[in-house]
Amino acid sequence: MTDRKELESEIQEELGRKQYSLMNDELFGYVFGREERRDLTADLLGAVLEESFGHSITGISFRPAEEFPIHSDKDQFSRIAARCELGGDEHIFVELQLVNFMESTKMPLICCAMMLNAQPEHDIHPVATVSIFSYSLPGDEDWRSEYHFFNNETHHLLSNGLGIHFLEVPKFAKTVRKHVSEMTRLERWMEFFANRLSEEEKEELAKIDPAVGRAYAAAEDFFTDRENCRKYIRREAELREALAALRSSGDLS
Repeated sequence: MTDRKELESEIQEELGRKQYSLMNDELFGYVFGREERRDLTADLLGAVLEESFGHSITGISFRPAEEFPIHSDKDQFSRIAARCELGGDEHIFVELQLVNFMESTKMPLICCAMMLNAQPEHDIHPVATVSIFSYSLPGDEDWRSEYHFFNNETHHLLSNGLGIHFLEVPKFAKTVRKHVSEMTRLERWMEFFANRLSEEEKEELAKIDPAVGRAYAAAEDFFTDRENCRKYIRREAELREALAALRSSGDLS
């Protein structure tokens, strides 16, 4: 038996025990990239963006990621492009990204540039990226980072027309666990990705936050399809092999 087959067999056994990663690209796309669950994507994005833009997201429509082409030889992330309505004629273009290893933190800036470039010069709307990392970035210990255009000396915000948001799941997973009733909306979503709650806590969270509850239900539904399971196992094996290679090379501790 090859190493890959042994690894896939191990992952299959984990699924039999209902142990799985919510940071798997196939599962992520199923939960957040489907039309029937676009309201969940809007809720997640709203938890990250609404404070910055001062408006609630009132609607969302998916856009083909190909409209904003990214040329990379390290395609290790899932991209969900969307137009988010903010009420009236206001809207923003957003890319939600699941990032697994190796990708440069410059990539969100490139994505923002592509989204700005795709718009007509006379009608430019704000753009933002929300990147969910399966690994920890060096430097800041906070699990949430937000970047805008500021004056270095006065810290005056030049424009909120471009925002880059990083959410680092491993750093969040090291924080003290709160009771679900004390969590913020974004913390509830981060608990979803960290996947560290008991079944009882998940049920309680679902009562408090139906959107996150539906995300958990969608994840369970994903594994009722054999083809989905095969895709999950194949992708999970790829990710674990990549992680092992990075660790053995010293590029990741």
